[in-house]
Amino acid sequence: MECRRSHSLGQNVNAHGVEFGDRQASPMLRACGDVDGLERVRFTSPHPKDFTDDVIAAMAETPNVMPQLHMPLQSGSDAVLKAMRRSYRRKRFLDILERVRAAMPHAAITTDIIVGFPGETDQDFEATMDVVREARFSAAHTFQYSKRPGTPAAEMTDLRRAEQSRSATSVWWSWWARSPGRRTGVWRGRRLRSCSHSARGVKMLRPADEERSCPGQSSAHVAVTR
Repeated sequence: MECRRSHSLGQNVNAHGVEFGDRQASPMLRACGDVDGLERVRFTSPHPKDFTDDVIAAMAETPNVMPQLHMPLQSGSDAVLKAMRRSYRRKRFLDILERVRAAMPHAAITTDIIVGFPGETDQDFEATMDVVREARFSAAHTFQYSKRPGTPAAEMTDLRRAEQSRSATSVWWSWWARSPGRRTGVWRGRRLRSCSHSARGVKMLRPADEERSCPGQSSAHVAVTR
């Protein structure tokens, strides 16, 4: 049975091979392009501190590597990122996105965000929203902060009131999928047959009559009309 889709998973996929003295993320992606019958390749999740231009080039130049990137932001506030002990800052994150879109203009970029981290102020929250608007994410996983035993943050006491743990989802919008007239390839799954995924990872619902005409797992091209 041939493999038509591959999804590499890890906490920091683009650091693959670093323990051997040489990062192997971009060679791995390029090697996927030589696998007969392999149609779609994705990887989750890279980390901003290790995301390099050779990975971007491999994504853009390998046809079966999908133009989709899940890049965790967590917060758009440098002060909160420092408190989280994240090694990157707002500018580095946005610079990566700019380079990705320069190589792949229609790349779908998704992210993770934590709201209500101990010590987060209204200004910090607005800084996150500013990054959300500038980054134009296709989707995001947003979470209200919760204590994780054994972590430094679990000992912090400056927690926000419940009404301040707002969801950032109010500004998410699927800017590409709402552009009528474009065509995209979609993958139909066996289990969620009412939902297809484009090459960019955008979920697209199919009409009921199409359900009867295309059972099982397959791929096709569709036109985005709304």
